[in-house]
Amino acid sequence: MATTSTWLTTNDWALFSFSLVSEGLDLAYCTTGNTAAMTTAWAGTPWASTTWRSGLGMVGEIGSEVELFEPSLRPGSAAFRIVDHDDNLVAVLARPLSTAGVKTYLAANADNNDTTLTVDSTTGFAASGTVYIGLESIAYTGVTATTFTGCTRGKYTLWQTNGGTDFARYHRIDPNPTGPRPVVSSYPRRHYNRTVWLYLHHWENGAWSTKANSLLVWSGRIGNVEDNGDGSLTVNTLNVLDQVKGTILAEQLRGDLAEGLYLSPSYSAVRIIENGAAAVEGTLGETGAMKTHADLSRLLQAFFDANAASLSYDWTVGTVAGDGRYRIKATHTSAPASSAWVRLYLHKRVWAMLGDDPASGDTDTLTIGGTAYVGMLVRYVLFSGTSTSAIIAPSWMPVVYYYDRGFVNSVLLTLNNAQGTWTTQPVLPLDAITDLPSTVHGFLQIGAEVAVAVSRASDTSYTIKKDISAYVGLESQPTDASLVVREGENVDPIKVVQLWYEADETRDVFLRMLLSTGLTSYNHATYDVNGFGMGVGVPSSMLKLSTFDMLGTARYSLFINKPSSVATLLESALAAKGLYLVWKDGQLWVRQGRYDGQNLAASWTLNNSNKARPDDRMRVAYGSDGLQNRLELKYQPDLKGEFRATETIEDVVSIADFGRRKTMTVDGYGIRRAEDVEAWRQAVTATALAYFSREQAVGERTFDFSLLGMVPVDTVLCTDPYMVDPRTGTRGVTSYPGWILGARFNFETGVGSVRIAFLPDLDYTRIGTWGPAARVDEAATNGGYVVATKVLTVKANAYSVSGGTKDVDRFAVGDLVRVREVSIAAGLTWDDTIATITSATPSMTLTTGLAGWNSTKQYLVENQEKTAVVAAQKTVTYVADDVTNSTGESTDDAYHYGGIPDVDFTAPAVSYTGRYYRQRTDIDDTAFPLTVADYYDLVQALNGLLAYGTRWMVSDFLQTGAAVTGTTRTRLWGPVWLPCMAANSRQIGVRIYGRHSTAARAGTFTIRTCTITPFGTSDTTVQYDTDSSETADTVTTTSTTDAWIAEKLITIYPAVADGAGPLGLWLTVEGTAGQAGDILTLAGISVLEGAL
Repeated sequence: MATTSTWLTTNDWALFSFSLVSEGLDLAYCTTGNTAAMTTAWAGTPWASTTWRSGLGMVGEIGSEVELFEPSLRPGSAAFRIVDHDDNLVAVLARPLSTAGVKTYLAANADNNDTTLTVDSTTGFAASGTVYIGLESIAYTGVTATTFTGCTRGKYTLWQTNGGTDFARYHRIDPNPTGPRPVVSSYPRRHYNRTVWLYLHHWENGAWSTKANSLLVWSGRIGNVEDNGDGSLTVNTLNVLDQVKGTILAEQLRGDLAEGLYLSPSYSAVRIIENGAAAVEGTLGETGAMKTHADLSRLLQAFFDANAASLSYDWTVGTVAGDGRYRIKATHTSAPASSAWVRLYLHKRVWAMLGDDPASGDTDTLTIGGTAYVGMLVRYVLFSGTSTSAIIAPSWMPVVYYYDRGFVNSVLLTLNNAQGTWTTQPVLPLDAITDLPSTVHGFLQIGAEVAVAVSRASDTSYTIKKDISAYVGLESQPTDASLVVREGENVDPIKVVQLWYEADETRDVFLRMLLSTGLTSYNHATYDVNGFGMGVGVPSSMLKLSTFDMLGTARYSLFINKPSSVATLLESALAAKGLYLVWKDGQLWVRQGRYDGQNLAASWTLNNSNKARPDDRMRVAYGSDGLQNRLELKYQPDLKGEFRATETIEDVVSIADFGRRKTMTVDGYGIRRAEDVEAWRQAVTATALAYFSREQAVGERTFDFSLLGMVPVDTVLCTDPYMVDPRTGTRGVTSYPGWILGARFNFETGVGSVRIAFLPDLDYTRIGTWGPAARVDEAATNGGYVVATKVLTVKANAYSVSGGTKDVDRFAVGDLVRVREVSIAAGLTWDDTIATITSATPSMTLTTGLAGWNSTKQYLVENQEKTAVVAAQKTVTYVADDVTNSTGESTDDAYHYGGIPDVDFTAPAVSYTGRYYRQRTDIDDTAFPLTVADYYDLVQALNGLLAYGTRWMVSDFLQTGAAVTGTTRTRLWGPVWLPCMAANSRQIGVRIYGRHSTAARAGTFTIRTCTITPFGTSDTTVQYDTDSSETADTVTTTSTTDAWIAEKLITIYPAVADGAGPLGLWLTVEGTAGQAGDILTLAGISVLEGAL
């Protein structure tokens, strides 16, 4: 049976039916009265066992649109009218308070894959059946008093995880003890936000097309349901694109910074001098933790009490009535001399906590017990002849909410009034923040001007690991890093919130936000890693994941310090690349709007035969209203959401022609570095100013059912006898290229409307794409070539997306091709003509044959040079020769470059053989094709070099040498950490430089590698944790003078250091002299990564 999509475009007639199913419901509706045949069409799905009902009607239209270079997410809408037989549907969608069913409450969180649900009670529920939580239907096979067991999750869903399992929801209990809990019921309670799927089936050979072969024309989320009062319901939906508008950090951790001082030993000094007598000195004790001002007053009073015998005055600490500040008194029993005075030295941070002003008074450096204390602040009072007491930090001293903006590492922060949920950050910006400890769990923003990396001890306690304020756009911090928080009257406490900071590849940052469900690796093994609240949980099957590669791998620096819409952030990233997110073929795709030429395959062909009515005309508006010739990038955002830098680019030629027109502004939330700005200039400027700084033309015409699958950014070729050809000024165009801005279809009238963007001053006949290429399948018989039949077997998609158009199908019978050896040196080469092409194999039959074929080599197929090929082959891109800058043709035949080829870089591990071949260096008067193989193999070669790297790793010579005597195994060198670029296994070449003390006898060096740090108490007791990465090999020497031993190749298995650090491994050299009294000496070592 054909697919409905194919049937639409290849048949002049069709009998159709729509079917509509909904997430979490066992109700299904269709437009046909033949519901039995529709049940058969849905065989193998959960809806095969439900009762299909007729009565579905289409209301209004469906569709979606984009605007030129404005990638805002605009979910379209659709409405469905359903005749509700016996009120079955209304009974489901409009009974949240039904008393007919049973309900209870979830008693524990239910992860996406939990098969047991814990509830308050199962009383009243059947022994087996189906329960409903939110949007999800869950089948169960058994019950206990408080659990449903044997659960099958996601019973009615069309979405799957990346692993192929049905997608289920995560049901969470509010962390607030008094908060609401999810309802578990025996009937569906809610309709809002349920996903619905609308399929179009065609009738063929006495049956409706199956669900697999039918066309998914709409997927949306229910917004509201209207009861029309006549036995029908209208269901209004928004396209699932709306799901991307979910909020991340919605339950952001927030709280108040608790009052206190991190009392480090350097702050703990106390000195008292009375009337010039000898100082009484000591420390407060209890250092290393946050102390409140009450704690400090207690510790200070304890110091006074402990040293009372050495003090002449009675020292006390007490609060000032009415304001809670602390007053320190030195009381004497008799009137002192007029010149009497007392001095009290405390660190200025301690004074601050006690209510003093840390900026006033003199500071000093004191040495107490041999330790220098910096920042000591003295408070002193001269006594008059009649005074009986001294007041230190008098009652008029200002009391403020005070803190230093610098923070010392290891401070344990305490939060009061903590709310929300902490989410540990699984991927840290290690390459963006210098020396970020691996023990960091995430980041906090403190007040408006401080950000720190922390490890989490509890919901209210976090240890500072590094001040990162400067990295997130805040001012530089003082070197005198400390933390003092003092609460004052009528002053708000300092607010603390979780800060999410990522600096990773753009694609990876957004896929983690989109796919993360809160359950690690549930939705996708690589991208479902963020904790609850830092992902919107879009089912993996809803996204065309390979297209997200277009977001790129450039570093994207993202700070989130408040609940934020993923859509807003994604729109910014799309705009920075000139991309769109669109609904296509049942999935969300990232796509780029571009103008393709005649020689490029378009998505659709528009002509008179697929207009809604043959006499309809295409209306084309020409003008500069939408013209954009000025681009403005705002970048380097700070935590306040303000951009600190702007890059502006103008097309001076366009401004001269049309004046300054519309400015396209891009909010570059993730763009911070100069290289990121340059990447934007290259990626966006070329697209935006090349296309949108010119006169625009937007056409609009009708279409019929056959083009129902058209969506924005699809490419089209238009043939229309009435459209004006901008090259000639006359009516009539053939295969004129454009791309779709919007497409809508009205079900009530059966008429669709499409808006198409054209670029009138672009000569589309000169848009060249990459030349085709195919890789010979060396695993096939005789290395891919059968001499007798001249059949050359090639790989299906060596240079294209897996499962897409096969490489051989990009050639045509009659093409003149070159078969050449993949080799560093000049290799075998043949020129031939394609006689036949067999897509299924895939293979091509050649005309002359490949004399001298060597089945042990690797080969690729591409076009011959420009002057040799047939006319049809000349529409692809060729590289002019180096001498005359000519392609060898008699006329100027320059082509515009057609863009990045649609190749698949999601292939398995990089191959380190056969990826390099001799580039064309012959100087002649012709041109060679710029093929997709050139692009693909270059990228793979660079990837191989970066992931492998052939370079020196260690070169070390020991001045005195490291020696071992006798037979005891002894460490002579290392362990030394060898960093590696990637985790794939590779070889290293190790050469030892050393000697043995006794002629004709041998000593042995043992070379060990491992990723766990070696440990032991001495050189003879070094131990190694055995794991899959450990290797050991030996070399021997009999030389009595220092000499290089032949290189030893050792296979290594790099991994992260101690399970958490950078990639690499530890290298250690041990030795044994072989016999008692003999001496083995290591004098040097060199390590080089093995050659490719």
